Amino acid sequence: MPGMICLHGHFYGMFSRGMSLKGGNPSCFKEILEQLWWRLDKALQPEDVKYSALVCLLQAIKCGTTTIVDHHASPNSIKGSLDEIASATLESQIRSVLCYEVTDRNGEEGALEGIKENIRFIKKCLINEPNPLLGTSFGLHAAFTCCDETLTKCRDAMLELPKEVQKKTGFHIHVA
Repeated sequence: MPGMICLHGHFYGMFSRGMSLKGGNPSCFKEILEQLWWRLDKALQPEDVKYSALVCLLQAIKCGTTTIVDHHASPNSIKGSLDEIASATLESQIRSVLCYEVTDRNGEEGALEGIKENIRFIKKCLINEPNPLLGTSFGLHAAFTCCDETLTKCRDAMLELPKEVQKKTGFHIHVA
């Protein structure tokens, strides 16, 4: 039987399992983001990023998943965060497509660092150190957290890559 494929996930989300939220239950998606996800991703450090991936990869192996797309965010630990996840996926021998989630919610500097992390990792995976188990895309959070200027910067950064690299990758974004 062929392996399962997970086309979108957040490895660091494993830290939310069993977590209770202070201040009551969220009543809408934006409140879930503000009360849970955005607080959680701001707390992540490089070691957290790697171990959350390892735990999720172990579960994936047990469930027969052989390929995972991970849409990562760690606003206080951006640079090199995709390397931590890549290290875990290579250790587990699970195929992965990794990207960093660019957003304006952490200011212009955070958005620019996210753009740099995506481009750095795309170059690493598709030019400098290709590995058949590692793929990459350019991550964007969502239309409501990325202004037009940031989206334009992301497009422009991608267009600066060689054409053969552009053909092997794309953008990964939450659409709803």
